[in-house]
Amino acid sequence: MGLKFIDLPGAAEPKDYEEAVGSLVRRIREFPGVIGIIRFGSLMSPGISDIDLLVVFEDDTRCDLKPLERFPPGYAHLLSHGVDAMSWSFYRDTPNYTFWFNSKCIWGDAERLHIKPARSRDEEEALKIQTAIEYVITNYIDLTLQVSYGIIKLRAMLQHLKGLAYDLEFLDITSGPLHEAVAKLRVWMARWQERKPAVAELSEWIRSFYGIFTAFVKEQTAMHPVYVPLRASYSYTRNVELIPGASAEWRRSGLPLPGALFFLGRRYYNLQHRLNRWTFTFPMKHQAPEIVEKRFEYFRNMKRYNVHHFPGFSHLTTGFSEKFD
Repeated sequence: MGLKFIDLPGAAEPKDYEEAVGSLVRRIREFPGVIGIIRFGSLMSPGISDIDLLVVFEDDTRCDLKPLERFPPGYAHLLSHGVDAMSWSFYRDTPNYTFWFNSKCIWGDAERLHIKPARSRDEEEALKIQTAIEYVITNYIDLTLQVSYGIIKLRAMLQHLKGLAYDLEFLDITSGPLHEAVAKLRVWMARWQERKPAVAELSEWIRSFYGIFTAFVKEQTAMHPVYVPLRASYSYTRNVELIPGASAEWRRSGLPLPGALFFLGRRYYNLQHRLNRWTFTFPMKHQAPEIVEKRFEYFRNMKRYNVHHFPGFSHLTTGFSEKFD
């Protein structure tokens, strides 16, 4: 049975992104305490590419602004998530725990915001492996649910799987089936507006990719167990639980819906989510190099700070670490 697709990439031009970013900057920069606004990423695939912005505030600033409120509706589809925010103290430590690609200060004090990491080569290697494994696990869980439901959130999937190129680099993998599959996907994305793959071709590629990715996840998590703080249990989302195990595996319980209801689109996906529960096992460890353990504390503390100081903004995360607050 072929896969069904929702949240398809829309038509967009580079100027649409620039106008959307300009609208956000004009709105945010007027708020007291803003040090600068940073933009991430590149416009590789208009219509698929996202807008990623980070606003850095002076310490102890509280901003109740909702940056996407009154945002021009014609540009709303260009953002897959909100605008991130961070206080100066957290920003100052960020280069020690994260890896940023194609970042640029587009408004504010660029010199002050230019901070180099202060970590050793061994610390950087440990961070690369942990970061890559976190993203790999997150993508594997998301893709497993979507393939099992038979319905793919296409734009988000393309964005996330494109990022696997960085994870492969961090894991020092420069060839092999997954490397080739990701390279093919990035070529498709670069030409999406001119020639997107047919639905049948894309469906076949995803099923083939999922098999390759599953083997990769099993191999890499066995080699590099993911670090998580010791807990009695790990609730990943409302209906997904993680448990330690010898290898990457999953179980599903609940009520699968018939494919005849695919026409419901996103409602079909959400209904499946409510009617099914998932358990994923991965090799885990509860001790790691100090820099990795500090990184978890860093993300946890930043999330708690942001809830009180920037309630209308998002916060930087790998999507995995925030599940263990």
